[in-house]
Amino acid sequence: MKRSIILMSLFTLFSCNENDPLEKEKPEKIITLDVSNTINSIDPLLPYQSPYGNNMYTLNGHPYASAAEYVFINETDFGMTIYPMIGLAYYDGKYDNKNFGWNLSTSLDPNLFANNHEYLKIVTCKSMYFGPHTYESSVGNNQLPTLGPTILPSKQFFDAPILTSHENGMLYEGGKFYGMEAGVHIPYDPNFPITGTAGGWLKFRFLPDNVRDPRQISPDWQPMPTNNISSNKDYWYNTKTYEICPGNNPVVGQGNAFSAVPSERKFSYKGKDYELKAYTTATQVIVSLKQI
Repeated sequence: MKRSIILMSLFTLFSCNENDPLEKEKPEKIITLDVSNTINSIDPLLPYQSPYGNNMYTLNGHPYASAAEYVFINETDFGMTIYPMIGLAYYDGKYDNKNFGWNLSTSLDPNLFANNHEYLKIVTCKSMYFGPHTYESSVGNNQLPTLGPTILPSKQFFDAPILTSHENGMLYEGGKFYGMEAGVHIPYDPNFPITGTAGGWLKFRFLPDNVRDPRQISPDWQPMPTNNISSNKDYWYNTKTYEICPGNNPVVGQGNAFSAVPSERKFSYKGKDYELKAYTTATQVIVSLKQI
């Protein structure tokens, strides 16, 4: 039997800056979602599964860290290239030049803390390539594989050369794979450009397509205080797990770089249909290319 969860009241919006119109918005209306088949690790009211809130291990005394498995699936005759985009995964409740047990400074963290912006600095990694009919998954207790070439069988990892060792350490323990530029090589050629109908940006699915405000569904999500930084708009954090997620607001000035980015791309080639998709489960982060 199907069951739907209907939220019966509006929730007070957390705000730390009275000048920020985003943080004073109220949910427009109540949304009803069918969650009858959802197995959820983070919020039973919202059909979003996440490995970033499972608290499966403690590293350096920071209990928020999670063990996530990264899976790359290519079930086609094509090659797949991605440029991962990564950043800090959690909001610790305030802007104080710290992220849980990690102190932030412009000398130690010139990229993740550029211009003294404490959150939501997204860094693009070097390309990762997955050949036709390959399956790779990461190993080890890490949240984001930024520290070394033994994470995947192909020796690839989330390699952003501009990051310092301090930044890589923070992301290894408390980072997140937010999205990517992805491309399919048609015909198969490792040097084929990653643009066109079979490529573009992807983000990992968080909200359903018709939902811009998770407070319409669950009180466990609040907007990230922007601290008067426009690029921080339309990010949300879970008040129980502290995870940060980008929203769906495509309006210029109200969204961010990921807001209007899809979580899947479909294309056809020689009469066959294919899907390039980014999604998560309670323990995995998955990028998949397959025929549909």
